[in-house]
Amino acid sequence: MSCGSRSAPLRAGAGLAIALVLAACSPADPAPAPASPGAASTAVDSANAAVTPVTETAAPARADEHDTAPDDWRAQAWPADRETILAEPTFDLALDDHDPVLADARQALALAGSGRPLGTITGAWQVRSLQFDGRGGAYAYPWFDATIARQDGVLTFVKTSGSQRRQGQLFPIDRSTLAFLGSQSVNDDPSPGYSRHWPTPPAARVEGDSVGRLVRTGESELLMVLDVDGPRFELYQLRR
Repeated sequence: MSCGSRSAPLRAGAGLAIALVLAACSPADPAPAPASPGAASTAVDSANAAVTPVTETAAPARADEHDTAPDDWRAQAWPADRETILAEPTFDLALDDHDPVLADARQALALAGSGRPLGTITGAWQVRSLQFDGRGGAYAYPWFDATIARQDGVLTFVKTSGSQRRQGQLFPIDRSTLAFLGSQSVNDDPSPGYSRHWPTPPAARVEGDSVGRLVRTGESELLMVLDVDGPRFELYQLRR
């Protein structure tokens, strides 16, 4: 074969070798275009959302959105009443275990420990009293009328019918409990109110003062635990 006939294959081989070298030196994929700041931020947010669980923390439920400071009830109460407000009743051993009043009281107090948020409690209620005299006596009274309302920024409770009346103010202890600071009266006699709230308070609490705490025990039920002195105490069951 002549030299002229061999030059064409040589030139073709040289061209193929150059093409292979160029292909090896070139990147496999084109470089990505720089991302805009907005796109980068969106990408980071999407990545965080993929790895971070979404949680929703509800604000603590308050009693009718009442905004008094939680510790304010201690400043409002007589020192002698502060332990009474938080005290747990005891049952006299002389009580008949089959007494329906005792059974109702035990059930109500068991529900009182559930820690239900109070939610909105203002409005009309029916109330009945369960009384324990500390000497083996337990007494249940019929249902009467009561109201919880807001007056001057403070929640108030008033038992409005029946011969034994009670009224006072309610202050938050925590998200599920209110302190009751009030007084007792009879029939339509004017209630003096809690003595520490009098325009000129006495040196110490007076006999007519009444204190306790209010909790929710059901969707439409509340319980007030009142004037606890060991086995001597009173419960108000509220319903609507």
